[in-house]
Amino acid sequence: MRTTFIVTIIFLLVVAGCTEESNENMLKPMMNKPEEKTYVIASPLEGKLLKDGIPLANVKLKRKLTWNANQEGVFQEYRSDSEGNFSLPLHQDSFKMSSITEFVAQQKVWVIEDGEEDLIWLSTNRNGKLYGETADKNIGIVTCELSNEFERVFGENQSLLGTKCRWKSIKLQE
Repeated sequence: MRTTFIVTIIFLLVVAGCTEESNENMLKPMMNKPEEKTYVIASPLEGKLLKDGIPLANVKLKRKLTWNANQEGVFQEYRSDSEGNFSLPLHQDSFKMSSITEFVAQQKVWVIEDGEEDLIWLSTNRNGKLYGETADKNIGIVTCELSNEFERVFGENQSLLGTKCRWKSIKLQE
């Protein structure tokens, strides 16, 4: 008898919490029509390329970008100048995405020297904002020494950043 009473009370509490109105409120975010929004796929990145302390002049940099609306990715090529300086521009895209879908963009950058590819930068942007890869902070000009170890950098906002580049405020993972 007591068990039946407890089961009945639990049943009534569950039914009371499952009204049509509460179900509708729970499903509302999932049923909203996606709105078009502009997302930062890759923030600008400027720096200097070095190999054993010597500037890498006129070498090719290859950048691959992937994100929710483009899983196959976009390949871009750039060159360092005569002093090893490089500049990778901001890349944005506008698209519709459900409110229950997480935005994720990935950027990989390689230096191509003497036919060899050397990965110098791998980052994710999980909030779609400018500098989302670096905890929403402009890290300034980086120095990318090819002889450096590829190391993981502490990321906020669940971002992932691995690099051979260094900058003033860098916090390498120990």
